[in-house]
Amino acid sequence: KLFGRKGDSYMIYPAKDIVIDKHCKEITIWALGKKFSGELSIFIQDVKEKNHRLVFGKLNFTGWKKLTIQVPKEVNQQDEYLNQKKFVKVLHIQYRPGNESRLPVWQYFYLDNLAAKVREKYTDIQQDEW
Repeated sequence: KLFGRKGDSYMIYPAKDIVIDKHCKEITIWALGKKFSGELSIFIQDVKEKNHRLVFGKLNFTGWKKLTIQVPKEVNQQDEYLNQKKFVKVLHIQYRPGNESRLPVWQYFYLDNLAAKVREKYTDIQQDEW
């Protein structure tokens, strides 16, 4: 529940760090929309500590909906050196109200079940024994 207008920005920070230590293909979240035209996005940090904003879309629907975004190739997820595990980190979720009125209005939405579709990272199976 928030009181805002277009141009405002609200952040939802996780209570503890959310890390993805495998190669992430997509991120999903369930959202309960109440016909507000605000935009929901997530900020993640790649293995080179560069921040990326991935947009789920607008919450201009009524009821529960599964929102899915593909993680683009610009998000670096590869370990630079063998046996030095790096990970992608979820920084926060952002909501930007989209109402056109000059005065702020109350907006409601619910979020549940943030999930990532992952696979194992490529590993070097080269044997050094001769």
